[in-house]
Amino acid sequence: MAEEIESRLGRISRVTREELVVLSRDAPLDLTTVQAAWPDFEAILGSLKGRKMMGVIFNRDDVYRLATSKLDDDGAAGYGLEETVVPGGDYLRLRLHGDPPEIYARIGAAFDELFEHAV
Repeated sequence: MAEEIESRLGRISRVTREELVVLSRDAPLDLTTVQAAWPDFEAILGSLKGRKMMGVIFNRDDVYRLATSKLDDDGAAGYGLEETVVPGGDYLRLRLHGDPPEIYARIGAAFDELFEHAV
């Protein structure tokens, strides 16, 4: 895949990421479940200011990880979320633009776009 391609939902980029400590919660890789999980996940955090929000799928193992970068002031409790590590390496990235809840309707199509270009 080229470094960037235009898809029907936006630009897909291949990015190399450093290892990142995140607060996360896993959900079954099922569109309805994932769509329902995001509002609850975001509500736990209160403000999303300064956070990198991401969904990560590892080797298509039917698990979707909702994740946010861990901020210095998150404290040890971490909002009751798991502290995990997103491994460094090459990833495909497709940023969906818009506001909830309309953006949630495009998550399934985003999965399809990314899987179509995954190697």
